[in-house]
Amino acid sequence: MLNVTVGVVPETTPAVFNKRFMEKVMADNKNKTEKKTFRLSSRNKRTLWCYAILSTQIIGLVVFVLYPTLWAWGKAFYYDVDVPSQLRFVGLDNFKRIFTTDRTYWQSWWTTFIFTIGKMPFELPIAMLLAVCLTRKSIKAKGFFRAIYYLPAVISSAIIGLIMSSMFDYFGVVNKWLIDLGILEKPLNWFGDTGSAMAMLVIMSTWASFGTNVLYFMGALNNVPTDVIESATIDGATPWQIFINVKLPIMAPVLQTVILLALNGTLHTGEFILATTNGAPYGSTYTVMAYQVGKYVKGFGASQVVDLGYGAAVCVLTSIFMMIIAFGYNKLTKKLQNIY
Repeated sequence: MLNVTVGVVPETTPAVFNKRFMEKVMADNKNKTEKKTFRLSSRNKRTLWCYAILSTQIIGLVVFVLYPTLWAWGKAFYYDVDVPSQLRFVGLDNFKRIFTTDRTYWQSWWTTFIFTIGKMPFELPIAMLLAVCLTRKSIKAKGFFRAIYYLPAVISSAIIGLIMSSMFDYFGVVNKWLIDLGILEKPLNWFGDTGSAMAMLVIMSTWASFGTNVLYFMGALNNVPTDVIESATIDGATPWQIFINVKLPIMAPVLQTVILLALNGTLHTGEFILATTNGAPYGSTYTVMAYQVGKYVKGFGASQVVDLGYGAAVCVLTSIFMMIIAFGYNKLTKKLQNIY
């Protein structure tokens, strides 16, 4: 007879087998769970790649924007001529000096507004007109014309300024051509008078920057739904009526951004002035950015002894005014977002 001890289950019974199998399954699941904690999901990988791509911009923002801004805010309350022994805290004296004695700074703001008012009414309509022409189906070689109009935006402003100042110099090639054609009897000093100098700066700067706005406007025009245009055409609307009553309202949000960028770029015009007139005649063509760089940045015409603290105070006050202008513009043009 087979003797089996009561209460003892053989190791090969189904109950023991199922128990061991479940323990093994649970152990495998635990190991898989622990391994997953060290493995990135595809979503996390994409997120890391996005941050890696943006890292250069983030580093540039910190190094070239945030750090200089904080440095300027800290330096604005000091008298600093780049000599450690003469560094001293002056509090709000630098800002008081701007409001009480620095007339050139406020004159440069007036020049900046005149430059802006003279440039934008020409730059934006010309860019819109060219964008409308280049979006027509009948126009051939569109890519060639787009490249031609955008080419000045690729060239450095300083290089454009040097080329233009040489061309319109008293003994430059423009005066020579005009004399040869009999339009002028003697060379004209284009930069010798404030009015003619400002007019030349407006023309040069418009030519150098309107190509970017052409691309913006072309993108906005191409995004206008074709079915809306076809419906207006069927209703008997003329091309001009379609442009005014259909396309412009749809383009309004883009127009708000384009005008803001054009306004901001015009107010920040500085290197172009330094490369052409450098403030001449008698500092009357100094824009506010050109004034800051030309007076308080060594190597751009500033004297050897420069009060960096006062220059930082000028930059801080200018940045505050720029922010006020930007916020005011956004407030006034907020309705453009809801026209269509």
